[in-house]
Amino acid sequence: DDTQLLCDVPSYAVPETVYLSIVDAEARDHSSESIAFVYTERPHISLLIPDKAPVSGGVEILVHGRGFSAGLTCVFGEATSPSRFLSEELLSCVAPASSRSGPTQLTLRDKDTTKASTSFTYVDDVQITTTTPKAGSLTGGTLLTIRGRGFENTTLLGCRFGSLLTTARFISNNEVQCTTPPSSTKKRLPVEVTSDGTHFA
Repeated sequence: DDTQLLCDVPSYAVPETVYLSIVDAEARDHSSESIAFVYTERPHISLLIPDKAPVSGGVEILVHGRGFSAGLTCVFGEATSPSRFLSEELLSCVAPASSRSGPTQLTLRDKDTTKASTSFTYVDDVQITTTTPKAGSLTGGTLLTIRGRGFENTTLLGCRFGSLLTTARFISNNEVQCTTPPSSTKKRLPVEVTSDGTHFA
C-alpha cells in the first residue's frame, strides 16, 4: 500500500508537540507542519488520600499524581468508578463497595488500556457491639470502653456522643476508649466511632 507508512515511535524527554518528517529512499525530505504528533506525560499515581475505604464503599478518594486527563476510569480490583478530572495532577473517584476486606489494586484506565495503578486497601466496616459503662457523670470525664470490629489506629479516630465529638484512644482493632463530654441534662445519647472524622458507625 503506497498510501500508508508504519512508524515506531521513539522515546522523548518531555511532553511536547513535534512534527513528522518523512525522508524517502533518495533522501528527499517530505516534512509538513500539518502532520503533528503530541508526546504526553505518562500518567503516574503518587498519593491516595485516603488510601483505604470500608468495604461498604462510598468514600471519595483523591488521586494525586501527574499526566492525568479527563475521561479516565478508576478501577478498584474489578469494580469501576468514574473519575472526576480536577487537574493534570489531581483526580477524585468514589470507592465502590467490595465483597471482602484486604489489599487490592486501584487502576486508572482509558477504555481498556491501563494507564497507571497503585495499591489500595479495603477495611471492615466499623461495628460497635458493646459499650461499658452504660452511664456516666453529667460533668463528663467517664472513661468509656467500646468493643466491636473494624477500628483503625488513625489520627482522626474519635467518638461521637449525639453531636459532640471527642478523641479516642486505640487499643486494638476490636477495642477503643474515649472520655465522655459534659452534658447539661440527663439523657440517653447514641455513641458512634469514626476512623476518618467523616464516616461514623
